[in-house]
Amino acid sequence: MKDAIKVQAIILAVSDYTGIAPEKILSDTRKENIVRARHIAMWICRYYTKASLQSIASCFNCKRHATVIHAAKQTENMFFTEKNLKEDLKSIIANI
Repeated sequence: MKDAIKVQAIILAVSDYTGIAPEKILSDTRKENIVRARHIAMWICRYYTKASLQSIASCFNCKRHATVIHAAKQTENMFFTEKNLKEDLKSIIANI
């Protein structure tokens, strides 16, 4: 349960930073800005918590752990295309 609290804190920090409601981040919508926020939250969860991939997936209402792996890869690919992403991530992580 300790990891679930951390995951929820990450979701709230991403929500505060992006201005997207936590409910929307956790929804299954495919709008680009919401998917981006969800992927960033999953990436932070993967690398900054001890939670298993399956437990992270369940916190995000996903059926499989592969969704978390995909989100992390997508976020890492954004490092090359978005100049400010690393700074954004540092800001979000500082607010957790």
